[in-house]
Amino acid sequence: MSTHILAMSNTNEQSAFKMISWAIAFAIAMYGILAFGMVFDTVGRSNFEKEMQSLYSEVGKLEGDYITRTTTIDLSFAHSNGFEDASNIKFTTRNTVVGIRSDLRNEI
Repeated sequence: MSTHILAMSNTNEQSAFKMISWAIAFAIAMYGILAFGMVFDTVGRSNFEKEMQSLYSEVGKLEGDYITRTTTIDLSFAHSNGFEDASNIKFTTRNTVVGIRSDLRNEI
């Protein structure tokens, strides 16, 4: 068989052999690329999971700190940090949009 492959004289056989060879080479290359991509993604996911674990730990610490601080916050603490009592509060209003009558009731 190897002598038959080396001694191909028909151009159709040669072009078919080249097409099959290129297709196999392409399939091998795609397999390598996809396998590398899967390994790369697996390593990336592992790193991501480690980072998420550290973030969960940090959030837990902050939640604990929040819980301990909520028992110590009072009005004197707020004043010592520069907060002031809300006095002279003014709210803003606006007129109704043109074309909409405010005296109509919703009759549903």
